[in-house]
Amino acid sequence: MKKKAAVIGVLIFLGVAGFLAYRYLSVDTPPQPLPSQEAQRIFDACKDISGDQTAHEKCTARQFADAGEQQGISFIGEVLTAYQTLDVGYQGYQNCHVLAHRISNDLASRKPGAWKELIQQLDAGALNPTSCGGGFMHGALEVRAGEDPDFKVNASLFQELCSETLKKELSSSCAHILGHLALVEAYGKREDALKACGGLSGDFLFQCYG
Repeated sequence: MKKKAAVIGVLIFLGVAGFLAYRYLSVDTPPQPLPSQEAQRIFDACKDISGDQTAHEKCTARQFADAGEQQGISFIGEVLTAYQTLDVGYQGYQNCHVLAHRISNDLASRKPGAWKELIQQLDAGALNPTSCGGGFMHGALEVRAGEDPDFKVNASLFQELCSETLKKELSSSCAHILGHLALVEAYGKREDALKACGGLSGDFLFQCYG
């Protein structure tokens, strides 16, 4: 009888302890906001400095980077699509490119060596390599260039990023963007930029020249 009572006592104790641990130690994970809600939050956070374009871009990019860090990188693409309906200035190629560049630059800078991890999360949806003229990819690669003084757009980079890092269906877009980045790296000198295409063949060569 005493043994049975002891077992019941232990079970009651464990039950009460479990309840108290759940009640006071558990942390409820807040639900992910809708892209439209997050876009509105970002818009409101930076609207007071909209008169200063550079400051506004930096503020907006920081807010987007925070959202990506908290909710996942893929969420940024959906939020950006919603944000562009609130601030139509970012529907244009140039502004969209600069903003996307700043967002991925901010994210990659927060975690040294994370540039490739960031690029791996680009997808075929709203956050793809060609979004905003390749701005997301460009921003991440700029951080890599800062970490590696020997960084160059060349055949090895095409292989590393477009064949080994990104999904197969994104390889052509990746190669096309790298071709543009080679031109930027060469300060617009076409003959120097085309050297980055050396050693490529097939679609990669076509996209690099494109």
